[in-house]
Amino acid sequence: MNKHKFYKKLTSGIFFSALIFIIAFNFSDNGGGGWTQQYMPYLNNKPIADITFLDSLTGYAVTGNAMGGIDTNYILKTTNAGDNWNIIYNSINDFRDFSRVIFLNLDTGYVLKGDSILRTINAGVNWGSIQVPPDNFGFKDMFPISYDTIWVTTSFIGGDFIYRTTNAGLNWTNQFHGNSFDNLYFFNNRIGFVGGELTSVFLKTTNSGMNWTNIQGQNGFIDISFVDSLTGWKCISDNIKKTIDGGITWYLQDLPKGQGINNFILNISNVNSDTIWGGGGYKLFPGSAFTYRAILYRTTNGGTIWEYQIPDSSFRLFNLSFVDF
Repeated sequence: MNKHKFYKKLTSGIFFSALIFIIAFNFSDNGGGGWTQQYMPYLNNKPIADITFLDSLTGYAVTGNAMGGIDTNYILKTTNAGDNWNIIYNSINDFRDFSRVIFLNLDTGYVLKGDSILRTINAGVNWGSIQVPPDNFGFKDMFPISYDTIWVTTSFIGGDFIYRTTNAGLNWTNQFHGNSFDNLYFFNNRIGFVGGELTSVFLKTTNSGMNWTNIQGQNGFIDISFVDSLTGWKCISDNIKKTIDGGITWYLQDLPKGQGINNFILNISNVNSDTIWGGGGYKLFPGSAFTYRAILYRTTNGGTIWEYQIPDSSFRLFNLSFVDF
């Protein structure tokens, strides 16, 4: 499954979480840290499925249908750092969820929608469908590298497939066939990874998908990010790991410990090789009624020490699924 669908199964607080994550001013261990809640227009109770910012002002978000069935989903845009969001596209009476939104630049962006891909080349003013592989039961993930080169993972009879187009969707090539190809990540046009969310499937290519190497002794990943071709982090379940040799070997890093802390990593965002953020866990405060507070993770020394922060003071969110700097 796509990682953002996986998030929605774990939390009902995802709608607020995307908005709280937009602005940060400072970091204060175990405290509020200067996070500001932001508001979106009425979305018929649809949760945010993905969110991305291109600079300090311009961002996009998409909604997904957490309950299934035929309904309406939305693409939204902000041009003032999230102070105001506008619906720029809606999919009416459609059973296909929006699950991913990725922009290459201020003009060209892609949205993953069930078994189709929408593209804009004028900053979201107009959206059109591009041609996709004919044999699929729905895409799991998408990773555009350029206007011409786009990667997808999809399910079909007999397992999962990795497809690539190098001519903007006119033709697609089956690059690999297997199982549990849930999430995609490419550092550049040559180096990429495919991983399962709940399995040990973890593959790497260094030649644009011509060959894939199975990285032994590792689970897959929910999210993964590299600062260069050698140094990166990946998260899955209740752990985060670091590599310094391009993903061949991985080292488990220690997350915060303490009474009531429940660590679960759903998303990571590296600012540089020292500062990395994460989201997904929570802390339980016992009392007359158990109170949950979602936590954020941060390290400023490459993961040697991870701290946590509780930005939510009033909504009692179970977790915060997205963080992006």
